[in-house]
Amino acid sequence: MQHPVIIASRTPAEAVKIRTALHQTAIPAFHTANDVLSHLNDAEDAILISTSLLEDETALGITTKASIIAPTYTILWACHAPRTQNLLRLYGSGCFHVLGPDELDLLESCMLGDDEYADTFFNELVLPPFFINDGVSTLADPSKSLAQRLHVTFIGHQAMMSCMNAILNISASESLSLSCVAPLSAWAREQITRNFEEHTLWTPIFEPKIAPASVTLCSDFNMLSALEPTTKHIVVCHGMITDREEAYLNHLLPTTRVFIAIAEGYTSRVGDSFDKTISPESFWDVIISTLYAND
Repeated sequence: MQHPVIIASRTPAEAVKIRTALHQTAIPAFHTANDVLSHLNDAEDAILISTSLLEDETALGITTKASIIAPTYTILWACHAPRTQNLLRLYGSGCFHVLGPDELDLLESCMLGDDEYADTFFNELVLPPFFINDGVSTLADPSKSLAQRLHVTFIGHQAMMSCMNAILNISASESLSLSCVAPLSAWAREQITRNFEEHTLWTPIFEPKIAPASVTLCSDFNMLSALEPTTKHIVVCHGMITDREEAYLNHLLPTTRVFIAIAEGYTSRVGDSFDKTISPESFWDVIISTLYAND
């Protein structure tokens, strides 16, 4: 399947650099939010390559608005004011990839392919409406006497989206740990570490271990799948999954709950069928509720 590619940039010169990196000269480019969004509205499953500023919009604004209009595969090139970018919110608002100012050579590696993905119900772009709700859950963290440890693994092509939303919606808890494959970009990994320190009490870990109140950002899926949670385990699937990720799901312990991001929120898989849909506003409370020993 061919996906239309659209460039959103502040200047024509930036668009030329993006076209050059992709070795494509005919990609349409727009420089105002209205023009970008109008074009996206007419495209299906588009790939949007955006700089961190347009003439009249920020990266966060264009990413969020693009996600609202239609499922959009957004790649951000953070070529303006890179240290001010909050990647927790950018990934949570719909970004698939974020590249640093000097990483445009990675752009081709970030483009959407079709042949590596499993042919299952997971094979679509999924942008549930939770990304516009990032208030921290008000459900209390259980006391140590009541709490049981929980580890949450995020998989799928949009796993960073759900993982960053968990960080935005759940206060760091000694009873909880998370894991996900880290971004391809070395700059994005460094910026995320800075964002964790500035905006959360969560601790990022880039080595193969699980620790309380931490997010293990794995170098690749081999590292992620080799993690062995010794606690209660939940897996959240978001977006297209590879054959290897599907095999990982099929070999999980029967006690592992699997949640799947869908257009309306999240649903849990029970065998070959789905349980009731959980609203985006309630999903993180469901995760926190699992920390209670009598759950």
